[in-house]
Amino acid sequence: MARSAFSVLLLASSAGALHVPHNAKRVNIYGVGTIIDGYGLQQAEGLIVDPVIATLEESASAWDKHAECLLRNRQGAASDAAREEAARKLVSNHAMVLRDVTNSMPRSQLHLERVAMIDAPFADQALRETSRRLLGCPDDMPAERPETPEQAQAWARTAAYLLNRLQGTRMECPGRDPDMSEAAAAAMREALAEVESLARAAMA
Repeated sequence: MARSAFSVLLLASSAGALHVPHNAKRVNIYGVGTIIDGYGLQQAEGLIVDPVIATLEESASAWDKHAECLLRNRQGAASDAAREEAARKLVSNHAMVLRDVTNSMPRSQLHLERVAMIDAPFADQALRETSRRLLGCPDDMPAERPETPEQAQAWARTAAYLLNRLQGTRMECPGRDPDMSEAAAAAMREALAEVESLARAAMA
């Protein structure tokens, strides 16, 4: 895995000994604590990689294809409005969704099972497959499948978490704005259910 100045992060506990600038950016990593952005210190001891940030960097080009497909849909013939809305929400917010799915220190909805941070690459794959299905399975976007039981389990947990987390009406969670329209939420749940079913079949 390539280490960039963005993805390679320094543990705050060792920052003083390495004379990190006072204005260095502090970042909170769920389940790890406060860390300091790399600032070219990739070779120093005590460096860690945030699995979510690393995953987002490695999958950026794949997500770009999803964004390009949305643009083609907008410029071409009208597609299913609800599915396109759901896809647009997921593609534009996939980084936040992935961080939420892998949040090891949530402040709300503690009853929902999330995915371990180390399995962020698998969760991201599940999100991309969900998006691909919402986009109508374009020919230039190959299907993704879980290849190991561990990967399949992460996929299933990702889908199950979002199925329970997703809000399409105010009544589903009073006091909180819906994530998307009711029709788009129904389309998203349909795609997530398909991905969960695929993952559980791979676990069997």
